[in-house]
Amino acid sequence: MSMQSHPLRRDGLVGRTRPFLMTFAIASAIALYPYRFGSVAWVVGGLLGAIAAYALVLAVPWDRWPRLLSPCTSLLFVAVVGALMAGKGSVDMSLVALLLLPILWNALYGRPWEMAVATAGAAAAILAVAYRFGEITGGSIAQPLLVWTAVCCLITYAIRRLRNDLAQALETRETMIKTRETMIKQSAAFDLAATELYSTLDPDAVVKIGLQAAAHLILPLEESVKEAFFFVVDGATASLIAHYNQEPEDELPETSFATSDIPLLERALSQGTACLFDIDTESMDRRGADVVTSLRITNGVAIGIRAEGINGVLAVTSHDRRPFSTAQGEQLTSFSTIVSLALSRAMQHAAEATTDALTGLANRREFNNRLATMPRDARYVLLSMDVDSLKRVNDKAGHAAGDELLRGVAQALRSSVRGSDIAARTGGDEFCAILDQPTAAQARAVADRVVAAVRMVSVGGMPGSVSVGFATVESGQNPADRLASADAAMYRAKRAGGSRVSEADAAGALRVEPVSRRAVAS
Repeated sequence: MSMQSHPLRRDGLVGRTRPFLMTFAIASAIALYPYRFGSVAWVVGGLLGAIAAYALVLAVPWDRWPRLLSPCTSLLFVAVVGALMAGKGSVDMSLVALLLLPILWNALYGRPWEMAVATAGAAAAILAVAYRFGEITGGSIAQPLLVWTAVCCLITYAIRRLRNDLAQALETRETMIKTRETMIKQSAAFDLAATELYSTLDPDAVVKIGLQAAAHLILPLEESVKEAFFFVVDGATASLIAHYNQEPEDELPETSFATSDIPLLERALSQGTACLFDIDTESMDRRGADVVTSLRITNGVAIGIRAEGINGVLAVTSHDRRPFSTAQGEQLTSFSTIVSLALSRAMQHAAEATTDALTGLANRREFNNRLATMPRDARYVLLSMDVDSLKRVNDKAGHAAGDELLRGVAQALRSSVRGSDIAARTGGDEFCAILDQPTAAQARAVADRVVAAVRMVSVGGMPGSVSVGFATVESGQNPADRLASADAAMYRAKRAGGSRVSEADAAGALRVEPVSRRAVAS
């Protein structure tokens, strides 16, 4: 503990000299007692000089002067007591007792060298008076001086030890209080972060909130810039998908790079606790060093986060190159559990909000969102499908059989389109799909495969049947209008007997054709 925050220290020269000012009144009263003074004028002059000196102590701003001047007040008090003994003409032990005051005061509130100066000054005053009046040669002062010195040393030693023990106890108590306050604040901050994380069901918002909270919880208050990263590792490729920086203009965009460029990511995912890192770019290959430098991820703490099939890494870095402690790693480990649970919950909710529970395909809301976000200059095909035989199956075999038929139709649709296409159940017996940039022949082949695959689905001894209409969306066309054309084509196929494919041309005209034998065979 520094002297500036010492609980027993009195800051300011006036504060340190206050007891001397009070004891000066006692000394003055003793001086006016009818001792055998050699000269009344000399004593009065000494008292007036002491009063002037103490007035100077109060008037001058000594706090702005060097620390070396602080013993002057103790020496001034010693000089006054010495003058009293000189006025009496001998070393009076009742006056010598007053010399303990500056020594005791410095033992409590001063530094060791200040206490030594006060002790030496007191001894010098006694020796000077004894020498002046011949008490040293006579031997009468030797024994009292030795006793006084021994008592003084014992008293100051005991006070010094008491002061140090008390200061240590206070320091330990203050440390415990600060530790408890830190734990309480951290617990409260964790609770607030957890509440905010669990209150949102958007995975992107969870990641952003988690990054901001991690940066402010893990990094110390005096950190100049708080920064955190969230990476997703997908095999040999890693991506920075979210970044938080206290200065918004310094936020980094999403970027991808080879996982091997930053070995830290695989290390963080392979262990269950946070890992401290300090990357030496000079020992890395040129490409890895460039990635690390561009991302400013050279020194910090990182933890792997796994949620709903996502392998993520949350990292907090220090711009000031501060060494991270094990305690900070433990804090991030605890916080990552909150982030992982909140992210899993949000992703599960997002999947439920965009997925049809019966078939596992996208639902109507997700299909409409995806259709609305298709690029205006893109070319794609919209499929509109309706199950012909659902009512007959429900009437004869029950709704459980109807659900089984719908799952079979969904599987037939899923197996007929590519992974980059979008398949959705948009109603009770209605399905839609978005085919990315196929030719007309390819779109027709996909529709034929769907119809043929549904015919192979048998529920309660009844084969499935579906009618399909499709329309091509060219650059600049309205997707909603083209979806309406696909619906009209589907109803035209249904009226033609079902289990057919109908295409709407660019003008909205319809062509209804039966499924080709090649599609049935395939």
